[in-house]
Amino acid sequence: MRRANIVAVVTAAAALAGSGCSGSPDSIQAPGAQSAGIPLYDPCGETLVVPLVLDSGYQVGTVAVSNDFESLDLVVETNQPWEILSTQLAVSMSLDGIPQTPAGNPILAKFPVRSRHAPAVSYYAVSLSMEDFDWSAGEELFLSLHADLRLAEGGGESPGLRRGSRSLPPEGARTRYGAWGDGLEFPGNGRGLYFNYALQDCDGGKE
Repeated sequence: MRRANIVAVVTAAAALAGSGCSGSPDSIQAPGAQSAGIPLYDPCGETLVVPLVLDSGYQVGTVAVSNDFESLDLVVETNQPWEILSTQLAVSMSLDGIPQTPAGNPILAKFPVRSRHAPAVSYYAVSLSMEDFDWSAGEELFLSLHADLRLAEGGGESPGLRRGSRSLPPEGARTRYGAWGDGLEFPGNGRGLYFNYALQDCDGGKE
């Protein structure tokens, strides 16, 4: 059974432009909405959950990935007091399909699924239709999810955010912070992470 409220539904042929698929527009803008506690629909197999981390490694939320026979679904949720300002997502059948510089650094401006959230949100979900792609159970996808975050009013209490530390930025800080779905580093020397998800078997579909 599908969940009652999918925050953003995106046709995969449009959403994955530039990530190894042809005949698609350059990018899309997917709307976001805060909705704490919206449950995932009943997915096939196992749901993959990876940490959402700052460059320092500090965890600020989670990214959950799942699929049924109709769609690939991602849910990004932040811990308090973090809020999402924008997101950039790329999905491909290979690492080369994720937009990168010749040196192997991710190009966020070319990630095909992008969203801005005004006001900022703590929960964002996107659903990519699978019917436009010849994906099969067990095939491995490469995903890179980046989010621009800020601290909500009354945020941190510690002196500051230092690389490698687990402290929060000072209270009232308004600086943007970049966060990634945790995984492996891109081959370049810049920042950026990607992770893998194996499409789950749906046993021929669900009613």
